[in-house]
Amino acid sequence: MAPHEAAQYRERSVAERFNSRLKEDFGAGNVMVRGAEKVRLHLMSGVIALFAGQLLKLISEQTRRKKATHRTTGQVCPKFDGNSALVHNIIIVYR
Repeated sequence: MAPHEAAQYRERSVAERFNSRLKEDFGAGNVMVRGAEKVRLHLMSGVIALFAGQLLKLISEQTRRKKATHRTTGQVCPKFDGNSALVHNIIIVYR
């Protein structure tokens, strides 16, 4: 498989996994409401729930892998540990 085909396959695979989880686990496979606005609300609620679950998974994996370090100084933050350190670092990045 050519490199550009492999990249396209990976991207499609990610999209298919997302759609599958949205349909099977978050209620997008059987929408029981009428109207575009209600359907949109139903689907977006599932997307938000899926995103929140993935974000929590990412946060917990990152805190297990490394100690909490301050982004600018690289020193260990004594007042922050675990998830609070990661949240602190995320706030620093988005300021």
